[in-house]
Amino acid sequence: MKIQLFLWASLALLPAFSFAQQKEVRDSASMVVKTGIDTAQESKRDKQLNVYNPRKAAIRSAIFPGLGQIYNKKYWKLPIVYAGLGISGSIFVYNLKWYKRTRFA
Repeated sequence: MKIQLFLWASLALLPAFSFAQQKEVRDSASMVVKTGIDTAQESKRDKQLNVYNPRKAAIRSAIFPGLGQIYNKKYWKLPIVYAGLGISGSIFVYNLKWYKRTRFA
């Protein structure tokens, strides 16, 4: 019983520790017009920034759990997602089994 309570508490607190990292994005109003080589350097730096659309990530994650993390190239979060799903599924099956055993007691 204490183990189940610990697992549920850890699953409830897990999202608090896994915030998505938001990268800085500059809007077009604050950009200064540059010429020649400076513009080429800016475009290279923007390509290296890798800004992803959070809406696409959320939709992909809703279709298949963990697909949003793959889209954002945050592969280290996949084991956390699947561990959470596995633990909650196993607790559900365990409690259902004990409920069926003790239903008519």
